[in-house]
Amino acid sequence: MTTPQQTSSAGGSAAGAAVGNAASAIMKIDQLTLSFQQESGPVTAFRDVTLQLNKGEILGLVGESGSGKSLTALSLMKLLPANARFDHGDITLEGVSLRSMSESQMRNIRGNKVSMIFQEPMTALNPLIPVGRQIEELYILHTKLRKSERKQKVIELLKAVGISDPEARFHQYPFEMSGGMRQRVMIAMALACNPQVIIADEPTTALDVTIQAQILDLLKEIRRQYDTSILLITHDMGVIADAADRVAVMYAGRLMEVGAVDDLLDSPRHPYTIGLLNSIPDLFGDEGAELNTIPGVVPDLKNMPGGCPFHPRCPRATDICREQTPELAEIQQGHAVACWHPAEGERK
Repeated sequence: MTTPQQTSSAGGSAAGAAVGNAASAIMKIDQLTLSFQQESGPVTAFRDVTLQLNKGEILGLVGESGSGKSLTALSLMKLLPANARFDHGDITLEGVSLRSMSESQMRNIRGNKVSMIFQEPMTALNPLIPVGRQIEELYILHTKLRKSERKQKVIELLKAVGISDPEARFHQYPFEMSGGMRQRVMIAMALACNPQVIIADEPTTALDVTIQAQILDLLKEIRRQYDTSILLITHDMGVIADAADRVAVMYAGRLMEVGAVDDLLDSPRHPYTIGLLNSIPDLFGDEGAELNTIPGVVPDLKNMPGGCPFHPRCPRATDICREQTPELAEIQQGHAVACWHPAEGERK
């Protein structure tokens, strides 16, 4: 079988082709590397991330906690602590660099062209301000609507995301709402200015299964109705299978595999992807059977292993895995993997 290194002698060019059609891209991440400046020296959070979000698609970004998913999302919004630095690479929205934008320019982008649904709405929403007023602030910032028009827009949004009696909910505080309803408020806020891109960071975490399904259905309906591009960040492969068109698998700050969701779930090539899929409980398996797990833990950013970052946990690891880092490169049309010994698509 052709290996990634045989396919791509030009570094990231094959990987770029693997993550989507450039003509349809709305947002691109190109060789982006982020580090944190500390007294002991810089610590790299993620490295050489190359990915694109196409117009009207749902792109899943999946991986264990600590893999760099949420930091990638915050980087797209430039919502980073003062000691964060982009070492190289770029983020572009419709061909315009976000990395080079000033904070005042980014304030015009956030909530307007790119919106974010945060992981925990109870902490993202201001507990002292009614939810309607919080959504209304987006219209104050980005439009010239009159007060009565703003309120009507908010009520229409609340209704659109499935909140009953939106006129009454407009005046309620976050603590007066259920977790699912607060998440719908966050989605309404994200939709307020008809953004081109929505970044949804673990939008179904801490919700029960029924509400999770409703939120995912709502995101899919938003994509269908508004042709909005959505970056869906999660650790749950079930969420990816239900909602995403394409999926990128991230581990220890690097992309391990990228491909169409059906192809990647049916024929995973990276041992890490295989491990994630095999870790999903089988509801129809033998009673009392042990759950499959990936041995070990995600490495500490301050003490990253050499070579492939997954090699200490990988059943396929050899000397080259310990010594050299594989590049993300296309192994078949639309499917890229960063592995010296990619699988033939078997889940074992």
